[in-house]
Amino acid sequence: MIPLTEQTIVYPFFGLLATFVAIQTMYWLFVFSRLAWAKKTPPDKPQEVERPVSIVVDGRNAQVAFDRIIPALYSQEYSGRFEVVAVNDQSSDESELTLEVLRRKYPSLHVVAVPNSERFYNSKKFPLTLGIKAAKTETILLTHADHLPASAHWMRSMMTGYREGVRTVLGVVRLAKAPGYINKLARYRHNMRQLHLLGWAQWGLPMAGDGGNLTYDRPLFFEHKGFLSHMHIGPGEDDLFINEVSSVTQAKVIFQPHAQMEAPAPTTKAQWLRIGRRYAETQAHYRSSHRTLLGIFTFSQRGFWWSALFSAAVCVLFPSYFPLWGLLFAFRMAVAMMQWGLASRFLSHADTFVWFPLLEIHTMWLESRLALERLFTPTNKRW
Repeated sequence: MIPLTEQTIVYPFFGLLATFVAIQTMYWLFVFSRLAWAKKTPPDKPQEVERPVSIVVDGRNAQVAFDRIIPALYSQEYSGRFEVVAVNDQSSDESELTLEVLRRKYPSLHVVAVPNSERFYNSKKFPLTLGIKAAKTETILLTHADHLPASAHWMRSMMTGYREGVRTVLGVVRLAKAPGYINKLARYRHNMRQLHLLGWAQWGLPMAGDGGNLTYDRPLFFEHKGFLSHMHIGPGEDDLFINEVSSVTQAKVIFQPHAQMEAPAPTTKAQWLRIGRRYAETQAHYRSSHRTLLGIFTFSQRGFWWSALFSAAVCVLFPSYFPLWGLLFAFRMAVAMMQWGLASRFLSHADTFVWFPLLEIHTMWLESRLALERLFTPTNKRW
């Protein structure tokens, strides 16, 4: 039996706590800082020749949303040739009539009506494929009907990401602010995901993109046979495609506020959980190296909080270690909250700053719940 001495009790717990603090610090200071410490810049000036672009916007039962976003797209300040391809995905409302009225107003608007299909009802991959095939330019800019550009410079700013060798440009989608704790929880989870994806992309490791603000070469889509390799997976039309092509092409990140899209946030915990399930289902099919990098952060984050809790209990037996515990705990929290606060300049979550510890703990608990659900759910019945 191991004697319960200072060395056998204090050293293991504090060793784990220090290890997890070190790992968390590396992520917050070296990965997330690529966004947090960036400089805000004004919109770029128009280029002499701006590339032609096709904006593919999908929606289902999005009558009101189409009526908002399409005029906003045609109000963009862009001197190059562009078109809008509206994908009406198996709608049962008056979306068809609304789009017909808009088509008469905007001659370059093309409408793609997706026929009803039980097989593809829960996936956007088939509808988006039809929209991309209907496009008449070599550059595809993707968004959703319920999103809105943050400025009239959105399209131009996204197109500036194309440089020699770059065939994919990743943009930021921010969730709209609303009163209530659920909104803060949803924006915390969403923006943490943005920090991961955009931070690693800045290091040359693009893991995924957000289909609400994403652009790539149309030929690239067909070179890799579109979504064929993961068509059997419901979600992931944006994430899995970028994850697949990331090894063969460069990706540029555009994160300035004027280049963003704004999306509605979940209004209930049930909606939050449903989105979390889709993220989990998609992330399970990332490259193993990408899953490892994301997993290390998640493991060290949970490890930090659990080891901090047990180390605090140990300090009850050995009070002289309270200052060391406080130093380690405060250091990690200070680094994380400082980076979180700086990132709010681009991700618009300044109102969540004082809530950060609670949002982090609550999100970890909910994600652990989702992981357990997935573990005990048969493969053929997963989300």
